[in-house]
Formats: sequence, C-alpha cells, structure tokens
Amino acid sequence: MATDGPRHVPAGPLVRPLDITRKRVDRALLVVLLVGLPFVTVIVGVWAHSGFDHNRQEQVRDRRPVAARLLEDPHAVADSSGANRDARATVRWRDAGAARTGTAEVSMDKRAGDRATVYVDEAGGNIVKPPMDAYDVAASTVAAAVLAPSGFVVVWGLTRAAIHWALDRRCCAAWEREWAAVEPVWTRHR
Repeated sequence: MATDGPRHVPAGPLVRPLDITRKRVDRALLVVLLVGLPFVTVIVGVWAHSGFDHNRQEQVRDRRPVAARLLEDPHAVADSSGANRDARATVRWRDAGAARTGTAEVSMDKRAGDRATVYVDEAGGNIVKPPMDAYDVAASTVAAAVLAPSGFVVVWGLTRAAIHWALDRRCCAAWEREWAAVEPVWTRHR
C-alpha cells in the first residue's frame, strides 16, 4: 500500500473519505490540545491571581489585628480528615474601650495568660481569620493553574470521544449501505 509519508493517510481503494476526515480531525484536535493547554494555564493563572489578590486586599482593608490575652490553654481542633490542624482558645481583647471575649485560632505553644494577636473585622469587631498573605495568594494561584489544564484535558478528551463516536456511526452506516449493495451479489453465487 503506497503512502505519502508517515503522517499521511494511505491512499488506495480501501481508504474511505471518513478515514481521511478522522485523521484531519485528530490533527486539528492535537493542535487544539497543544495550543490550548498553555493558553488555559496562563489565562486561568492570571485570572486566579488577580481574584485572590483582590480578596487579600479586601481582607487587609476589612480586618485589623488586636492584642488579646488567652483565658485558657489552647485545645487542638481536628479538621475533617481527623488531623489536628488548629488550636483554639478563649481570648479577651479591648475594642473601642469595651472588653470583648471570643474564641480564636492561636499557636499551640501559648498558655493561659499569654498575649496573642487575633484579627477582628472592622464592621462588628468579631474575631475572623487572619487576612490572606502573599503565600496564600501564590499557593491558591498555583493550585488553580494546575487544575485548569486537567479540566481542559477532560473536556478535550470528551470532545474527541464524541467526535469519534459520530464518525464511527457514519462509518457503520456507510458499511451497511455498501453491504446492502454487495451482499445480494455475493450470496447468489453460492
């Protein structure tokens, strides 16, 4: 069977137009994948960094640190996986001249009576988590930029599978039509 090179569909009587179409579709999809992956990664990374940095700026504007005193020793709080990630303790701080009490995340090495810095919101003076820092923004951006190509590859793979399914249906329909024309001739000679 003659070929025009390793990248071309073989020519000959057994090559159907759908074979050529399938090869062209595969090439086009490969180009979309190779161009789309870096494009999606960069676009999502820039978009995510902008959004996370905007959130960080809002948090810095809306939250302020206050000095507080621990009223009890910290106790570990397990996260959803059962690992001890945070330590919480009841703390007291002064806000606008009034003493306030609440539960805050503190370092596990603190003891009752120690001072700790906690963050409160500007609106009501309630304890909130510390604002995001540059590391949080960078980590969240990297996570988004790593996950986005995965989603792109899934969508690309599903698109490729759908296109191949449609081409296979057309190919099977063509085989049925051709068999319907050839079968009576072949079965008569037996």
